[in-house]
Amino acid sequence: MNARVESARRVGSEGSRKERWEVVVHYKCWETEGPFASPDGGGCVERRERYTCEHLVVATGTHNAWAFPDIPGLDVYRGAYHHSSKFHGLVESGALTGKHVLMVGLGESGCDLVKLAATEAKV
Repeated sequence: MNARVESARRVGSEGSRKERWEVVVHYKCWETEGPFASPDGGGCVERRERYTCEHLVVATGTHNAWAFPDIPGLDVYRGAYHHSSKFHGLVESGALTGKHVLMVGLGESGCDLVKLAATEAKV
């Protein structure tokens, strides 16, 4: 996505029915290459938008910075391995269809990706 959350704060009276979240999003062509690049070739318009909502969900797992565990032999492994940020593209392209897939990691994002892999990969 070519957007970043600049702030998220509670507004209104705490504990009241009028309490909300106010989120400010900065839209800009942050990514110039790769799967999150601007689809219009970089012609996106920089802007800030303010949203008010009752609930805020923070779900950042699949787009975190690459971090691979220290696995002995990974430096000489000739097979494919991917970071979770690339996973949806692999599924959409059919790259996992009929393949044996090992998922390393945990948490909500890991569980979501395992479920998605199970629909495409060989069991």
